[in-house]
Amino acid sequence: MSEIKREFVDTHCKGCGIHFGFEAENEDAWRKSSKKFYCPNGCSLAFPKADPEIETLRKEIADLKKKLASSLEREETQKKKIEELQNEIDIWHPVAKETANG
Repeated sequence: MSEIKREFVDTHCKGCGIHFGFEAENEDAWRKSSKKFYCPNGCSLAFPKADPEIETLRKEIADLKKKLASSLEREETQKKKIEELQNEIDIWHPVAKETANG
């Protein structure tokens, strides 16, 4: 049986100071709705209303992180191709390498 991997958010209550955690999915839902939720000691909590500009910036950051990861992956692939081609050149032209060294 496969294990379900869940992401948790670590936080604390501003009312009583208790440290607790909850699933990241819940945080997203609570942030979007601004509904109240409760700490383990019963303090009423809520995330402030989302600022549309901040939400736009968060999306832009997420998109840029994806683009960066993709670019780094492409760069690594290109480096491997260059190394493979350099090895092939060394195999087929060993004299050129000896002449350059000597």
